[in-house]
Amino acid sequence: RGTPWSITEKGTLIQCAGIELNVILRERLNKQEVKPEPIPERRGRRSRWEPNYSPSFPSFEWVSTNDLTFEVTTAVNGSAQRRWADTRNTQLEGRIADIVQGLPTVADGVKLLEAERERWRLEREDAERLRLERARRVEIERKRRLRLQTLITRASRAEQIRSLCDLLEIVKTETGQELSADI
Repeated sequence: RGTPWSITEKGTLIQCAGIELNVILRERLNKQEVKPEPIPERRGRRSRWEPNYSPSFPSFEWVSTNDLTFEVTTAVNGSAQRRWADTRNTQLEGRIADIVQGLPTVADGVKLLEAERERWRLEREDAERLRLERARRVEIERKRRLRLQTLITRASRAEQIRSLCDLLEIVKTETGQELSADI
């Protein structure tokens, strides 16, 4: 269908409906234990003893099963089919038409997921903006309270100084003498 694809550092990408889909082709492997080779026994009088250097733990090898799977690894919203594999009756090569028909559905699921993520991002930005605005208001209120407390403290001290001055003035007029700084 003329769907463009490319191999990049991100992986194999297929362009479908304006969306880049990351795809992978896998082959299932079986793990089989490798039997160690038996150590030949030497018999006779002059035979030397040699230590067994074979590993004491089992070793394994991976064996191909020729079972292929084509998978879209891009995250998708919804239940779109993202994996096509060999079956008993049909090899993957015979399912290429199914894959090509399924890719637009996967691309629609990716678009839905991107739209949902964008909505979540906008909601988070709004919540963060509201949180910052609340924090700004709280800080303004805190500064106002601090300023009010400072004014109250200054007014109280000024009132105390005025009452002291009045008291000293009364003492001066009654006794006729000024008080020294030794009070």
